[in-house]
Amino acid sequence: MESKTTLISVLLLVFVSVCLAKNPKDICPPSDLIQPCYCEKSCVNCHVSLKCDEVLNQDVLTDVVRKSNDYQYGTFELKDSSVQYVPASLFSIQKIESLYIFTSSMVSWFDMAPQVDYDLDVLHLNGVRMTRKVQFDLFSGMKSLKRLSIMHTTVRRLDDNFINNIPKNLKQLVVYNCSLSRLNDNVLTLFTQLESVELDYGKIKEVKRSMFPARPSHLKLISFSRQKIESLPGDLFSNMPALKELKLVGNLIGEMSKDTFASIVPRLTSFKIHGNPIKCGCSIHWITSIDRSKWRGPWFTGECKSPKELARKELKDLNNSHFQHCKE
Repeated sequence: MESKTTLISVLLLVFVSVCLAKNPKDICPPSDLIQPCYCEKSCVNCHVSLKCDEVLNQDVLTDVVRKSNDYQYGTFELKDSSVQYVPASLFSIQKIESLYIFTSSMVSWFDMAPQVDYDLDVLHLNGVRMTRKVQFDLFSGMKSLKRLSIMHTTVRRLDDNFINNIPKNLKQLVVYNCSLSRLNDNVLTLFTQLESVELDYGKIKEVKRSMFPARPSHLKLISFSRQKIESLPGDLFSNMPALKELKLVGNLIGEMSKDTFASIVPRLTSFKIHGNPIKCGCSIHWITSIDRSKWRGPWFTGECKSPKELARKELKDLNNSHFQHCKE
């Protein structure tokens, strides 16, 4: 009986020790090791982040990361700074899994292409003012980059420089308010693991099926909102069995053709197409044949611009009575 009690006590002690053990990624380095930077959690369930604000010399970044390399923070943030670049050596000194750069001025993103042989989860660039043009070749060594997000930073085109250097196992791509106006015809064809593409607030006029992976894609979300798109090809969403969210807000789309939309719309959990001059003539009669009973805002949005008698009529409310004049 005594040995049984002892065993239970030992097991209880082990259990308590495990519960109380702290994840190394939740422990901040001492402040004297990382000055003038600091360490904190950005959210309740996040690991700690090393953050540097108002830095004027990139050598500060190297010095701070080197001094604190015994600690296991995975996120590095640079904000409101003016440096020539982020030293590529940071990734060899510390296993940085997420890099965020906010509202900073730089000559180049990195001094050379970082060689990252581990999973790099996020590279987020927001409000970065660059002296040089975009150099996607500096991302070529990030073989396992999962999410790339560029916002409020000038990126006028996604061309061969992008295709040849961005890791092909990328899962999420965001380009937001970057003056993006040109996409190569095969810009995302080789990115077969993509699950989410959001190219919003730009000057794109044309989207083609060839821009996406040819095989049955993993794409779950596509967003081309606030662009200059007037029409979409009939085969645009073909071979996209996983697609669940489609956002085409604030474009110049007038026709919602049956070839383009009829097969994909019934499968969507979110479809946003408001802010377009949609013509609710006979060519959109097909929409009355699909089940729209679950179309509720804000997940399903869109309304007619013309004809006058249907102006502002929501797409979910169209019925056969609105198309009695149409030929079968």
